[in-house]
Amino acid sequence: MIPAIKAAYPEYTRNVLIVSTHPDELDANRRQSSFSYFDFVFNLQPFFLQTNADKIIAGDNVYRCVECGKIFTTQNEVPTNRQPRCRQHRN
Repeated sequence: MIPAIKAAYPEYTRNVLIVSTHPDELDANRRQSSFSYFDFVFNLQPFFLQTNADKIIAGDNVYRCVECGKIFTTQNEVPTNRQPRCRQHRN
């Protein structure tokens, strides 16, 4: 979509934000499109969902697992004397 946005709105770099699930998606060797995001200049830094998931998920009990970094929620608060671990790493 970036080439079309660039044609329709030449000043796109002032307010277009690239949102991606992971930084690797911007890597030219792993891209699935005919162009690289690095071919374009943006004023705003890309926003990566994987590294910002804890800021997006709503709720009182949102944690990042100390073992794998996975974001998870719980019904009950993790006690302050314990480190948060996802279901896979609690056992």
